[in-house]
Amino acid sequence: MIQLVMERTVSFIARIGADANDSDDLRLQKSLLVGGSFMFIIAGAAWGLMYIAFGEALAGLIPLSYAMISLFSVVLFGLTHRYRFFRFSQLVLILLLPFLLMIALGGFVNSSAVILWSLICPLGALVFDEPRRAPYWFAAYLFAVLVSGFIEPYTRTSNNLPHWLVVFFFAMNIGAVSFIAFRCYLHSCGRRTPLWDFCDLSRKSPRISC
Repeated sequence: MIQLVMERTVSFIARIGADANDSDDLRLQKSLLVGGSFMFIIAGAAWGLMYIAFGEALAGLIPLSYAMISLFSVVLFGLTHRYRFFRFSQLVLILLLPFLLMIALGGFVNSSAVILWSLICPLGALVFDEPRRAPYWFAAYLFAVLVSGFIEPYTRTSNNLPHWLVVFFFAMNIGAVSFIAFRCYLHSCGRRTPLWDFCDLSRKSPRISC
């Protein structure tokens, strides 16, 4: 029974925004991005409720708002099939959510380095967008980190989260983002880029080394 429900759920997600003219690669990209969006929606809602439960209402509203906006983006994609807009909206959301959450919680340490999750934005661009656009998303991530450093002295010096929870989130944020980064790296290694073409040429020409 559970397996049947999961199969139907995966099939439903794979059909969101699908088009009969999609290539196999594009169809896979769409289904992975929609599936990933649903996972982040669930995580954002749980994240927000947990912060509210520990007395951080403002911080909790940020991931809850993310979950609602992201869900609206998925529904809109299912209705319009505008993949570029859907992809852009998801990348922007995952870039801004951790940045705003870090400010609300009081800086790098108080937020357990939650801004690390913004790194998913350029990593996602490597997987779901053209690789040549990824550096621009990475520059946006670095800009968010630099701005965070500048405003750190003006944020709260403490919050209502217990020390054990801050430490737990530190470990979770570092471990989860590291795992996702490694998976994105493995995926990007399988995509053909101009560097691969250059390497192929180098094998044919003794004057070029790669």
